[in-house]
Amino acid sequence: MMKQTKQMNGHRSKLRRSAWLSLMLSNLLILLVPIMLGFLLYIKVESSVKSNTERYNSAMLEQLRLSMESNMNGMNLLAEQVTLNPKLNYLLNIKSMNENEKSDFIDFVRNYLEHYRKMTGSFVNMFYIYLPNSDTILSPGVMSSPSIFYEAYLENAGLQYEEWIALLNSRGNKAFIPLPGNGLAYVQSLPLLETVDVKGTFIIMLDQMQIKEMFRQIEAVNASSIYILDRNHKIIVGTGDELPEELLGKLLRKLDQKQGLFENYIDGTISMVSYTSSEKYGLTYVSVMPQDTFLQWVNQIKTWAIIILAVSLIIGVTAVVSATYRGYNPLRRLALIIKQSSKQERSPFDNEFDYIRKALEGSMYKEQELKSMLDRQLPVIRANLLSRLFRGYMEGEREEKLKALQFAGVEFVSQRFAVIYVYTEDIAQFSHGQNEHQWAFSQFIITNISEELINERHRGFAAEIDRDRLAILVNFRAHREESSDQGSNLDERQRLDEHEELKTIVGSLKQLIAERFKMSVTIAVSNSYTGIERIEDCFMEAENALDYTLVKGKSSIIFYKEEAKFTGNYYYPLEMEVRLVNFVKSGDKENTAKLLDEIYTKNFIVNPISPERGKMLFFNIMSTYLKVKNNINNFAEEDETDFDPAVQLLKLQTAGEMHQAALKLFNRLASSFQTETTDRGLQKFEEMVRLISNNLSSTELGLPFIADYFQVTPQYVSSFFKKYSGSNFADYIARLRIDHAKRLLVETSYTNAQIAEGVGYSSTVVFIRVFKKLEGVTPGIYRESHLYNEGEVNVR
Repeated sequence: MMKQTKQMNGHRSKLRRSAWLSLMLSNLLILLVPIMLGFLLYIKVESSVKSNTERYNSAMLEQLRLSMESNMNGMNLLAEQVTLNPKLNYLLNIKSMNENEKSDFIDFVRNYLEHYRKMTGSFVNMFYIYLPNSDTILSPGVMSSPSIFYEAYLENAGLQYEEWIALLNSRGNKAFIPLPGNGLAYVQSLPLLETVDVKGTFIIMLDQMQIKEMFRQIEAVNASSIYILDRNHKIIVGTGDELPEELLGKLLRKLDQKQGLFENYIDGTISMVSYTSSEKYGLTYVSVMPQDTFLQWVNQIKTWAIIILAVSLIIGVTAVVSATYRGYNPLRRLALIIKQSSKQERSPFDNEFDYIRKALEGSMYKEQELKSMLDRQLPVIRANLLSRLFRGYMEGEREEKLKALQFAGVEFVSQRFAVIYVYTEDIAQFSHGQNEHQWAFSQFIITNISEELINERHRGFAAEIDRDRLAILVNFRAHREESSDQGSNLDERQRLDEHEELKTIVGSLKQLIAERFKMSVTIAVSNSYTGIERIEDCFMEAENALDYTLVKGKSSIIFYKEEAKFTGNYYYPLEMEVRLVNFVKSGDKENTAKLLDEIYTKNFIVNPISPERGKMLFFNIMSTYLKVKNNINNFAEEDETDFDPAVQLLKLQTAGEMHQAALKLFNRLASSFQTETTDRGLQKFEEMVRLISNNLSSTELGLPFIADYFQVTPQYVSSFFKKYSGSNFADYIARLRIDHAKRLLVETSYTNAQIAEGVGYSSTVVFIRVFKKLEGVTPGIYRESHLYNEGEVNVR
């Protein structure tokens, strides 16, 4: 008995350690599948029917808006032609009618209103003008008093005479006024834009049947009620009862959006409310449709779902028993294979699932290590791919490119792209150091900020182009449903919206970088294009836009779309160049500066030119500078005799910097001409010569020493000395020192080292080299030859 009990307990323990129990419980969950499928099917179908109905209802309402606007365009054209007629302004001021003025009224009716009648379409029933000063109604072919006109044309239209008189005296500017019987009138006070001193009223009676026919087409399809609201949110035309106050209030809160839809309870029934707005005419089109009209199919599907659920329960019970037996045997065999191949012992407390899991964890750990290494390399891979994509170096078909980018974590949400190019000009205030680490850290900050700002509404991917340059690919999220009947107008509106989005993004980016991180950046932005193949064009436009830093200045936001218009030629006529040359040669620094300021203002402020032409302008100005400078033999440049102004200009980034550099160069050039006309320079030159003679033995004697003594720049000393001495400063000192050394060689027995030190050379080698260069022989040979000559003289 005890033996049997132990066997039963062992069997139960083994069963608990087996995957059999887990499989049984898992298969029992299959019974939940029919319930879930039926429920999800019902929810999905209901949602699908509702979604399709909403889209269809919105499309019908949009079609109504377009149809109404199409007819109203003709009405608007008629109103503009009539109200802007100069003859009408004259008739408005006539108070009493004599024969001549009566003739003017008749001429206006015959010559103008009859002509304007040809412009009316089927949408316009009639139009007429009421002139209160003369109490006259003017209409095509008709001139009469209000009472006669009413009896002839409006008495049977369902409009009371008092109501019509109130309509004639209404004061409004392009207002739609509802009439009895769902009629509609378009009223315009005269003169235009006048609402106080009104001298007349222009009224267009719209055809009720046309409007009702448009409404009837939608009502026949979805049994909805249609309303049109004016700018003041008053119903001017409607097919149903008045809108409830609660629904109207909810609708008004949503009218900041051009179109939309929402649900609302009306008389205890859920109704779907769709609306769309017309900005041109200030009208809002509203459709109210009860849900009961489109949910009847959902109830039928619900019945079928219950039947499917019952059938699935029967199948599920059978599948549980069968699947448990079939599923356990392969699992047991797999555990056995793993045990034999890996020789991993199975714990007595583990079932087959746990055993297989632990065996796989070892393999997965190694896989995670490999994946971690790959993740660390992904930013580098992504930056490289984006850089190649920007420059058009990425090979392969479109699908291959997208697959490679997805591998690096770059997934696009639409086919609309633009590029933002960020050039970091200065990080001195952000970081005291300017090493590579600090530059990399600054680029890291800008990358994260830019991607975070863009990813709030779109997708952004940044790639470092250079140490101080960053390109960010902007992938716009699709926000409009494209349709073939809108075509290029939709595309243009989308570009405008994307342009505004880019303005907001780069404005926030620049402000955040400047205020929080104290970095100075220039941001260039391309146009937006469709297709991955246009990304290269976006990048090229952004790079080209950055060139406009020359015109816009540093720390600017430059849009290629706005700056590419600068295509005019620069202004620098020959007579202006002649004037500039004359001012410089006369030493007139003030007029020279004024003329350069005038050139800068006309080319970069009044009529901005492109960066390329701006550089050409400054090269031309530097050409003038070199022409004048080459006429002065004793004028030395700042650093070296091979100073190239064009090279120096290319180092500058903005037109303002180039202008200041030109002012500085021309000012120095004019000063040199001015100096030639004075005698004070001669006195200073003599002081320089005395200072050189008194310090000839000093090793510190040179341009910096003289410049420091006279409180000027070394460049000035070099040019000044050459002007008055006719020789180079260094050559002059070398000659003095060698002449003094020759006397010491003859008159003393000092060594070369002592003589070199005595004449200001710190190195004997340098002294010997300079001596041989000037005298043609070394100091030793010079001394020997001189002593030999003296010996011959003594012998004789």
